[in-house]
Amino acid sequence: MPIRYQHTTWNEEVLTHGEVRVLFSGRGWIDKGEDVIELFSYPVDPHYLAVKGEKISGIFCELSDVCIFKIVLKDPTIEKLKFRVSFRGKIKKNVMDIERKVYRCRMRWEGKHLHVITFPAKYQIVNVSPKGYKLSRGRNGVTLSWLWKKGFSGEVIVKMK
Repeated sequence: MPIRYQHTTWNEEVLTHGEVRVLFSGRGWIDKGEDVIELFSYPVDPHYLAVKGEKISGIFCELSDVCIFKIVLKDPTIEKLKFRVSFRGKIKKNVMDIERKVYRCRMRWEGKHLHVITFPAKYQIVNVSPKGYKLSRGRNGVTLSWLWKKGFSGEVIVKMK
C-alpha cells in the first residue's frame, strides 16, 4: 500500500437484507509524488461514497469482486494524511450469507487499528474468530470490537443464529 498507516478505525454497521454502512478514518504517511492513493479494499457494491479531509479532492472506487477505494490528493507533495471515508452499499454474498447467518471477511491492516462491527439486534452471536474481541449489546444491536495494536492480517468470522 502506498499509505503507511499510523492509526485507523473501521466502524461497520451491517443492516438487514445484506446492506452495510461503514465509516473508516485514519492517518498515516504517504510517498511524495503520488496523487492517487489506495486506501483499502472491501467486497461491496457501493451506492453512496463520501470523503472528508483537508488535503483530499475526491474519492473513487474500482468495481470488481473486491471494490478498491482510492482518494485523489489536492497536492502530491504532502507527506502526512488524515481522512474520513464513509460509504453505504450491498455486501457481497461471500461476506454476509444471510441464509446461513455467517459473516466472513478477509482483511489486512497495518499499524494500530480499531475494528468495530455492529449487527442487528435480531441476531444472536454464536461464535467469533479471531478471539480478543469485546462484545456489547445496545439499542442499535450487537457490537463486536477488536483493538489490534500492531495490525492484523487474517479472516474475521462471525456465526449467528
